[in-house]
Amino acid sequence: MDERILFECRIGNAVEPLARLLDGLEAAGLEHGWTPSFQMHIALVVEELVVNAVSYGGQLPGQGWVEVRIESAEGGVNILIEDNGQAFDPFSAATPDTELDIDSRAIGGLGVHFVRELTQSQRYERNGAINRVSLFKRQADTDPLDSGDTA
Repeated sequence: MDERILFECRIGNAVEPLARLLDGLEAAGLEHGWTPSFQMHIALVVEELVVNAVSYGGQLPGQGWVEVRIESAEGGVNILIEDNGQAFDPFSAATPDTELDIDSRAIGGLGVHFVRELTQSQRYERNGAINRVSLFKRQADTDPLDSGDTA
């Protein structure tokens, strides 16, 4: 395996294998010394995009797949999520108005908003029959969530 690859997992297009993917991601985080908040942010981003691909990709059971790969990068990690579902650019949707109260907001889009907020760069491309989402997540030297305070 390429030494830059920190994590790689491919699952079928169902929500059930997501737990295995997230468990593997957690193990990779422990192995590579990720801070708890960095680990949590990566898990949130991956879970959001994988659930969207599985839920809305339009593939029949047994025909679809989603693959997640995380590679080391200068100052953080690159996250690549690919699937063979219908073409869909998650970043083409308008940013939700988070100032509105919950009853006044349009349904949808909040998860992708979190992906944008938790990563420093996002890109979507369609390569043949494959959706490819590429993200960069910076790893800060210090993080207030990792201060050790539990009070």
